[in-house]
Amino acid sequence: MPRKQRRLNLVVSLILVVGFLFRSSMGPAEFLLNMLGEQALCATVLFASALLNVALCFALVPHWGLIGAATATSISLVMAAITSMLGRRIPAAIHTGSTVVVKACSRTWLARTLPPRHRSR
Repeated sequence: MPRKQRRLNLVVSLILVVGFLFRSSMGPAEFLLNMLGEQALCATVLFASALLNVALCFALVPHWGLIGAATATSISLVMAAITSMLGRRIPAAIHTGSTVVVKACSRTWLARTLPPRHRSR
């Protein structure tokens, strides 16, 4: 493989790594939205992210080529992660910045989700 091609592959890989690292640093926000019954919101976020990716590809690929496609994909991954994290009703007790549940869910959320026999008195 020519040296110029290897350098292009490295640049494209680094651009994509930035997007995937940012998305993974936001934690499992999409999974939390699905588990909390917000499937429609999660699907809307992913659909909007896909539309953003297509629009950015049409805008960036003619001028930047493969680097433009990688940049468009990375930007759409970052936007999907931010939008999922800022989801409508992720309870404040769940910390989406990491994969760890910081503390048990708040009392109001427990009161809505647990059957009456499991609620504390």
